[in-house]
Amino acid sequence: MDPDRFIPPMLAITAEQPFDSPDWWYEVKWDGYRALIHHHDRLRIYSRRGHDLLARYPELQSLEDVIPRHTIVDAELVAWVNGEPSFAALQRCLPVPHLVMAFDCLYSQHRWHLHKPFSQRRAELEDLVPSASKSLVVLTGVLGTGSHLLEAVRQHQLEGVMAKRMDSRYVPGTRVNTWQKFLVTRRQWFDAVAATPLRTGGWQWWIAEPPGGASIARLPAPPGWHPDAPIDANRGGLLPRPIAVEVEYRSRTEGGRLRHAGIRQWRNQ
Repeated sequence: MDPDRFIPPMLAITAEQPFDSPDWWYEVKWDGYRALIHHHDRLRIYSRRGHDLLARYPELQSLEDVIPRHTIVDAELVAWVNGEPSFAALQRCLPVPHLVMAFDCLYSQHRWHLHKPFSQRRAELEDLVPSASKSLVVLTGVLGTGSHLLEAVRQHQLEGVMAKRMDSRYVPGTRVNTWQKFLVTRRQWFDAVAATPLRTGGWQWWIAEPPGGASIARLPAPPGWHPDAPIDANRGGLLPRPIAVEVEYRSRTEGGRLRHAGIRQWRNQ
């Protein structure tokens, strides 16, 4: 395996529910871009899908002075606005501070570590990379108490928690159950104010904040739903009366739109 070539990252499944175990390591899940950092003859930083992150964020070139040569580090790139992570600022490449959160070491000193347990790879990371610099930090975590960390993450309105078995090997490009994520979700009631038919069948609801707010999401209507009366396409599919909808979502964009949203329940008003 050529250490200069892109390695697709290992991925986590979503846990059915949070859990505690002395065999698992828990760390904050940050809302950013996955970053695979290769430092050999020169610095390369790949996104989750193998795109060149240095081309979009040239300031990350400073990592060349932080990460030793002949090293591959798995990390998350996070943008910061007013002391908080901002996925919107990251997407728009705004000139705000960026910080790389390193959490795994895949290769160092001309040796691969993929076959080693996570506990050893993390120890390798801590030995090789400074715990903190202006552009990079090594993520800290806790052993055994994921539910407590999740509650702290929820209070600070962060994205979630990553849980990793201490004996887990690294399997590139694979979603594994030895890495799991606990996601912080929010639930809120909104109005479905319009409906438009989908090409694949069924309907799509336009979700707005009551009363009379702008559309903040377009979500598939529950299976089997159909309008009680004809909908006028010339009026944007406006419903005769709004439908109250409880939506579960993970976060909002700067413009107020819902991210990773889905309908939990609904009722006619």
